Amino acid sequence: MAGKDHLWGVVLAGGEGKRLQEFIRKRYGVERPKQYSAIIGKRSMLRHTLDRVEKIIPPKQLQIVVARKHRKYLPDVLKEREKKSVLYAPENRESAASIFLALSHIYFRDPEAVVAIFPSDHFIGEEDRFLRYVELAISFHEEHPDYVVLLGIKPTEPVPEYGWIEPSKKFLVHKGNRFHKVVRFREKPSLETAQQYFNKGWLWNSLVLAAKCDLLVKMYRQHLECIYNAFKNAKTTYGTDSEEGFIENAFSDIPPLSFSKSILEEIPDSLFVLRVEGILWSDWGSKDQVLKDLDILGVPRA
Repeated sequence: MAGKDHLWGVVLAGGEGKRLQEFIRKRYGVERPKQYSAIIGKRSMLRHTLDRVEKIIPPKQLQIVVARKHRKYLPDVLKEREKKSVLYAPENRESAASIFLALSHIYFRDPEAVVAIFPSDHFIGEEDRFLRYVELAISFHEEHPDYVVLLGIKPTEPVPEYGWIEPSKKFLVHKGNRFHKVVRFREKPSLETAQQYFNKGWLWNSLVLAAKCDLLVKMYRQHLECIYNAFKNAKTTYGTDSEEGFIENAFSDIPPLSFSKSILEEIPDSLFVLRVEGILWSDWGSKDQVLKDLDILGVPRA
């Protein structure tokens, strides 16, 4: 992997995690979104994510997107060096808005940036192995900068709540690994359709990806013009006293949209996917999934 001067990370921590809130309250006696909860051990999911990401990306080159109403949870999670990296989303407008909020700040500071995106509410068992896949994706992208590179998890079951990626038989080899062109991307299919995808060798979308920042910005301009236009004048306000008000107005003008559905589903010709194997990975969106993984890990349910 090339030097880290232009390598940036986006950590997404703005979700509500509503489906898991009752489970967290009953099991741990706290009322907070899952990314701020210590479901395993003493570290929250967000802290696990930051510790993982900072092994390959300098903390000063992180943008951590959180909901403004969750500000009260941050003192228990963030280290002093990370506080300047926080971006507050004034309202919940889903992943498309949160990602572009971070992209607009990164592009303002470093137009040559390469960006890696990381959700903070996914469980990853073998972290160092997972990071090697991330580094492979970044390295591949540096040779093929016109493409977005996704990490696709080899599925263990047909989960309808996940995004699914159909890998093409066409691939490029990079450092001994196959990077497949993407045929299609589908977000949250029916159970019957998910079973078909599972049988055909489709992959789970981890939403961990690497891409040039300006490439992603161009994709927003083409496919999510409402968000792109809302932030069009960002460079005249970022770093000034008007920044907070500008972001407030931008979020008030855009609808809640999924990055996966609104961008990834629209750009299959611009996607490569790297198959990730040998890793316990879960999007902890439901109580049943969490309990299943705790059993696998040998963590007592009670």
